[in-house]
Amino acid sequence: MTASDNNNGIEAVQSTILAQMDMLPVVQRMTEAELLAAIAERVAALIKEGPDAFYRTMYRLDIPERSIRNLAAGEDVAIATAKLIYQRQIEKWKSRMEHRRSMTENPSDDPELRW
Repeated sequence: MTASDNNNGIEAVQSTILAQMDMLPVVQRMTEAELLAAIAERVAALIKEGPDAFYRTMYRLDIPERSIRNLAAGEDVAIATAKLIYQRQIEKWKSRMEHRRSMTENPSDDPELRW
């Protein structure tokens, strides 16, 4: 993966997280620390709204409930959850890129299997 791919990935992850968490899009790319702080702030607001809003958003972001329950004791829940969200979105982006790469290197002859 090139540096350009990585930069595009970070931008894609940032956009996905902001959209999925109903946060306003930003004009410029945030640093990882800024993004984590923004996510943590939104997570804290979701926690205050109640468990329904919080878990609904975690479901949209594909964060398993057991991962949230297993957060380290003593760590700020909003920050720890923000890290989970960020890591999961990075994993999903890498998986998508790998799938795209494998599909371009080994295209299927079956048109129903192409996306």
